[in-house]
Amino acid sequence: MPDKRRKRLFTYLLMALTAAVFGLACCFNLARSPYERAAASLPAELKAAKAEGLALTPEDLIQTPRVADERNAALLYQQINLANITSTDEDVLTAVRKPHPTPAQRKAASAVILKAAPALLLAEKAADLPGCDFHRNWALGPDLPLPEYGVLRKLARVLAAKAAIQADSGYPEEALRSIRIGACITYHLGDEPILIPLLVRIAIEAIMDQPMRHLMCRYADRPDILRLAAQTNRAFDRELDLERAMRGEVVMCRIVTKMLRTGEVDDFYGYKQRLLLLPRRTVADAYEAHSISFWRRNFAALRSGRLDSMAQYQAMLAVSINEDARSLNKTGTTKPSYEMEAIVSPFFYSSALRATSNEARRRLRKTMFALFGYRQSRGRFPVRLADLSTIQLPDPFTGKPLGYRSNGKTFTLYSVGENLIDDGGSSKRPKKGDQPLDIVATYP
Repeated sequence: MPDKRRKRLFTYLLMALTAAVFGLACCFNLARSPYERAAASLPAELKAAKAEGLALTPEDLIQTPRVADERNAALLYQQINLANITSTDEDVLTAVRKPHPTPAQRKAASAVILKAAPALLLAEKAADLPGCDFHRNWALGPDLPLPEYGVLRKLARVLAAKAAIQADSGYPEEALRSIRIGACITYHLGDEPILIPLLVRIAIEAIMDQPMRHLMCRYADRPDILRLAAQTNRAFDRELDLERAMRGEVVMCRIVTKMLRTGEVDDFYGYKQRLLLLPRRTVADAYEAHSISFWRRNFAALRSGRLDSMAQYQAMLAVSINEDARSLNKTGTTKPSYEMEAIVSPFFYSSALRATSNEARRRLRKTMFALFGYRQSRGRFPVRLADLSTIQLPDPFTGKPLGYRSNGKTFTLYSVGENLIDDGGSSKRPKKGDQPLDIVATYP
């Protein structure tokens, strides 16, 4: 047989063999369940996540260097006990923070504040310490106790009520000291690498926002108090670092899947039923692979919008929408192997929206200081924000100027808020459960 024919025949045989092997591989892959295919991708996902700097183990979440005990505010926070402050007491504290509380409401709130005196003393000492490390045992994963967050949120309500009463009683310097303690709590919680404390920080700052704006309006004719208030307000300036706050969420997901593998968790979103057909490890590995893939894309989104929480929200929302397309059938049901991800994915991108609301409140306060400064020198408020000599802070939701109107003696200043609609400076919800409208600051 001539050499050319022999070479041609050999080439045909090689091509046929390659096609057969490829076909068998495809058939084998198709024969595998979605869980097996997803589980097979876990080593590559872990390798990529490590290369991208994601935290993967409990050890990755430990603060370094560790905070020395004599500099550690957490040790004082852990001693705070507010079990004697009831839900009824908290209603009293809320009432006194609203405009024009009655003498009876102030008296009742003062009694509650007195009950919290030991806690307030510990918080005041903690405010003077530079670090905060709760020495969490991150290996406990979802079983990790986090009692301090609820306590500190309750403490913030006490501090805000105390500041409101102090301001109304003619003691603005003492009120600002109370507000500063609240600001220090938010600063300290910024060292925690999971999402819950970031949301607690936002809630506490929103609580402290009320007495700060109340004090500014009440002492608008006191330049010395406004200067001190502006200085106190800078204590809230620590950045809300969403990327840091979400580092631990990857570790938590990995711990849950580890618990599924070892049988520590007996069932999880129908997981037990899948074990009738598949090995425990296969299902857990599939869940972990999809989870890490989801987090890798979210961290890429967070980094793309660094220092701009609204850009981070939009990028994370795009990841979530894309994930829905990947993980849901046309009927809206979850595809096999995506069950765990379907539980966690909707909850994270909205945290960036909360962070944007927090930034909006900060910008409103800073703009109020500029407005009061303008009135001190001109005798009236400006007609437009553009008339201010200071740098204009845009609405973080839109990038456009904050909403503003004034007749020279009063003003309404606002951000469009989370619904992204200009509601003309109205902050009232149309009905209970509706999305909040604008974020508003007014004088008087």
